[in-house]
Amino acid sequence: MSETAALTTGQPGPSAALKEMIQAGIAALATKASQMIDDLADRLESAAKGAGPVEKAGLAALAARSEGRSPVWAALKAGWSAASTEVKIATTLVLLLLIVLAPLSLLGLLLTLLFLWIRDAVSGSPEK
Repeated sequence: MSETAALTTGQPGPSAALKEMIQAGIAALATKASQMIDDLADRLESAAKGAGPVEKAGLAALAARSEGRSPVWAALKAGWSAASTEVKIATTLVLLLLIVLAPLSLLGLLLTLLFLWIRDAVSGSPEK
């Protein structure tokens, strides 16, 4: 049926029927996508409730990335806040030990280089 015949009889033409079908299909797809997103959000939420520090850090990184923030910083903050007190104490002690021993290792390296330089100067070996 042509458009002019459809106008005179009052029935929708093929283009109007096609538009209605496309709109119905788009609405169905939007509903299905919305349901899938809701299901995924529910699964992520339930996983986050029973998650350990590593999982919480990963989820925080994903959330920060989706918001345009730094995922590394978010993961570090979430991992630290989810860690147990014993882990926090051990980490702090290791970092303090590293801060104390770093200058000593640098001093050892410098003394070794000084010793090698003096040894080469005393032995009279020519520079290469």
